[in-house]
Amino acid sequence: MTKKVTNAGRVADLRKKAEEIARKKEAQSPENLELLSLEETRQMLRELRVHQIELEMQNEVLRRIHMETEATKIPADEAREYAEGMINTVREPLIVLDQDLRVLTASRSFYEFFKVSPEETVGQLIYDLGNKQWDIPKLRELLETILSQRTTFDDYEVDHDFATIGRRIMLLNARQIQKVLSKERIILLAIEDITVRKQTEKALKESKERFSAIADYTYDWENWVGTDGKLLWINSAVLPFTGYSADECRAMTDFPFPLIDEADRDAVRQHLATAIQGSSGANVEFRVRCKDGRLKWAGISWQTIYDSEGVSMGHRSSIRDITDHKQVEEALQQAVSRLSLATCAGGVGIWDYDVVNNHLKWDDQMYVLYGIKPDQFGGTYEAWKVGFYPDDLQRVDIEIQMALRGEKELDTEFRVVRPDGTIRNIRALGIVQRDAAGQPTHMIGTNWDITASKQTEEQLLLAREAAEVANLAKSTFLANMSHEIRTPMSGMLGMTELLLGTSLTDKQRNFAEKIRTSGKALLAILNDILDFSRINAGKLTLESAPFSMEEVMENVVNIFGSQVAKKGIRLQATIDPKLPAALHGDPLRLTQVINNLMGNAVKFTQAGAIRLTVKVRRQTATEVELEISVQDTGIGMTEEELSRLFTVFGQADESTTRRFGGTGLGLAISRQLVELMGGTIRAESTPGKGSVFTVVLSVPVVPEVMAQGLPLHPVKP
Repeated sequence: MTKKVTNAGRVADLRKKAEEIARKKEAQSPENLELLSLEETRQMLRELRVHQIELEMQNEVLRRIHMETEATKIPADEAREYAEGMINTVREPLIVLDQDLRVLTASRSFYEFFKVSPEETVGQLIYDLGNKQWDIPKLRELLETILSQRTTFDDYEVDHDFATIGRRIMLLNARQIQKVLSKERIILLAIEDITVRKQTEKALKESKERFSAIADYTYDWENWVGTDGKLLWINSAVLPFTGYSADECRAMTDFPFPLIDEADRDAVRQHLATAIQGSSGANVEFRVRCKDGRLKWAGISWQTIYDSEGVSMGHRSSIRDITDHKQVEEALQQAVSRLSLATCAGGVGIWDYDVVNNHLKWDDQMYVLYGIKPDQFGGTYEAWKVGFYPDDLQRVDIEIQMALRGEKELDTEFRVVRPDGTIRNIRALGIVQRDAAGQPTHMIGTNWDITASKQTEEQLLLAREAAEVANLAKSTFLANMSHEIRTPMSGMLGMTELLLGTSLTDKQRNFAEKIRTSGKALLAILNDILDFSRINAGKLTLESAPFSMEEVMENVVNIFGSQVAKKGIRLQATIDPKLPAALHGDPLRLTQVINNLMGNAVKFTQAGAIRLTVKVRRQTATEVELEISVQDTGIGMTEEELSRLFTVFGQADESTTRRFGGTGLGLAISRQLVELMGGTIRAESTPGKGSVFTVVLSVPVVPEVMAQGLPLHPVKP
């Protein structure tokens, strides 16, 4: 191309010079020609000759160039046809673009794949093809950016929705080529449809991920070993099982035998050889030597893997940790052994009744219990009933049938008559096993001889009855004696009151006051003993009458007001405003309980305050739940002292009686009275800080309409 341009220029120059000489000749008139010297004429001729020679040389060059061109024209056409033939034989679509990105030609596969014709493709800008379906940003980046920097790119993936064929994933490869003669650039763009391959790869990846997830999720150690003994695949369960990672296992040879304890390897190898011959193998148990040296029990099953032509590709194994199972099995075996020893030592017999087939199986101890030998027992339910005591037979049969129907558990006692005539008491327990439909299939149970315990029980019952009679006689005696003692004590106190009303010297009055104080204390003791005896004898009954809780509180405050004032402590009494005006119960016994609690509070409190509180915890139209509490700031008690507080004759310690007096019956009687009323009593205390006694009691409510104008039961003791 460069040589053609040079020759054309020189020809043009020669033409310009010839034209210039001609113009000069025309410009000279005939009359002036003779005026030209001979020398000038010769010079002009020389120049014309030179120009003629140059023109001839240029023509020769042009002739040669023309011949060269004609000589190469046929091979170029042949090369073009050869190239187009090669392009059309390529299976993947191929486009040839010029340097302006217009289509020069395309392969037949391109037209077929994208469903377009050459007429609407060749000469078109690639971005305009197929109604601009090739206007792809990534393609522009390839052709306009990448190819401007380098002459090639490979495997450039494009995901695009084409108008003619739908969404496809294409793999683009490009080559930029420069023509030898013309030096023009062309671009070869190869297009490979990898949509199906991508979908397949995605499906395989998802399938592999699902398989790996499932395999890793299982607790079993799964692996695949090739025919050469190399580990091909293993799941992650091997790590928590053995302590070895999957990579460490892959580095082992003759897997999995390095992990199997030496004592079990030969047995497992033999089992594997047998399993491979049969394509699969049943489970075999062995011990695994873990990375930290521990031994674990494992169960393994094998399966040979074949390819599509039936050639073995190795074997797959599934290994499960059965250490816990083996431990349970061992523990169960030990338990069975211990149970067998225990049943023999304790004389317990075990039986198993097959309900469906009416077959009864006994252990050795059962024959001992019934006093017969195995050849004397028929092994049926009817044969069992032969040994029953006649009076117990019908009852026990009914209880067994009820257990089989699921109406109750079998837990019964009966008597059996041995062949030698002796009668023994038997205790029987049984559980029923059922099928999926809920029908009984087996009844399994135990028998043991309770004759000695029955005899002891009868003796204890007789002794208990005798003790109850004696206790009742004692309580009756105490009640009668207390009553008899109260009569003269009341007379003595009455006479003392009369004596104090007469003229006495100071010394005589002091004696009389001491007699009255001691008499009242003795009367209080007699009252406690009388109440306690009546409660134990079951002769104490509670009254049921309408009463006012406010009046009960007022009387309690009046009784203890002066005592509190003398000790210099405060007495606070509060009552819940929600408390109904009238309740139904025994106000005298309720007052007695509160007086006992208040008396203890006053007795053990030297400074501070005593709080008497009545709260409503819960209320309905017919009933109210009261919380009556007495709180003091007295000496308090320890946990040990609290534990024996409500026992008979129980006080905080032995010095309490000496320091403060009392019998220790007050709180015991209070607890029994509260429980007779259906309530509870509790105590909380801190040594040196005081105590809180709380009574929770449900009391019937007298309706407001009925309470109006209703005379309330007196509450004064």
